[in-house]
Amino acid sequence: MSSYIFETVDYDKKYPANVFVTHIGNSQFHWHYEYEICLVLKGSIKIIYDSEPTVYHENEIVLINSRAVHSVQGEEDNLCVFIQLDPVLFQEDGQNTGSIRHFYLDSVRNELESYKPYRYFVKKTAKIAYETLEDQENGYFRGRAEIYTLIADLIEHVEYVIHSNVQIAENEMDLVMRFFDYVKEHLQMEEVLQNAVKELGVSQKTMIRYLKKHIGMSAKEVLDIQRVAMARHYLSETDKSVNYIIDCCGFGSEKTFYRIFKKETMMTPAEYRSKISKQRGDKKKKQGYLSFDRQETHRLLKKLLKEN
Repeated sequence: MSSYIFETVDYDKKYPANVFVTHIGNSQFHWHYEYEICLVLKGSIKIIYDSEPTVYHENEIVLINSRAVHSVQGEEDNLCVFIQLDPVLFQEDGQNTGSIRHFYLDSVRNELESYKPYRYFVKKTAKIAYETLEDQENGYFRGRAEIYTLIADLIEHVEYVIHSNVQIAENEMDLVMRFFDYVKEHLQMEEVLQNAVKELGVSQKTMIRYLKKHIGMSAKEVLDIQRVAMARHYLSETDKSVNYIIDCCGFGSEKTFYRIFKKETMMTPAEYRSKISKQRGDKKKKQGYLSFDRQETHRLLKKLLKEN
């Protein structure tokens, strides 16, 4: 797998999960073995996962399943809680059996409604974040207890299916990731999509099927997203002109660049560059995670936990 696509998760030895609060900028498509729960505390974010892009607003929650390819983009000033859980925690004997649960917990798409209201999982996630952020002995024990309770609640109160052919899915996903890599490295090429499938040794029909299955996107949508991601880099990290960016990213014309960029970001290139310049003081972390205000986080979590 590509190093920029596969995200390793570092655990705090104190807890059986990786829990953190962050402001979301923009992340490339990536995947990890861990389940990932995302709760929006403030503002909104857009997650591209499983099918079409979905926008999540304040107090909305989603569980991104293990090994799922996804991308997260900050729609506006935002603050989010993330809980990343090792799939082994969901096995009774703590061993990886080759099968994995695919949960349906999504308060926006609501594909299969959970047996408990979404509000329950919103407050449970907020409680875990609050306890793990507290530097106190009782917070340590309560945080660990709440994490294990969350795992039990997911299994008991959320719809899921069991996927057994994990290795087959990983092989298909590997091709998808290599397709992403090739497209990213050859954005200026006119027939980049046709050349990508030739390079990978698969038919165009097979690649289209894998893309739809694993990320719910067409090859053209992948190309557009990769070009916009590169354009974002140039707009935020350099002072290169629009014409230079159009050539480097392979948009072909100014009209096409503006149309695709605004469709993906809801901003013109000039508006995006202006917005990013105002955030220049924020320190970036891996996969688009940015610094956050701890006092504001405590205030928002306390407010959420006090609500009925």
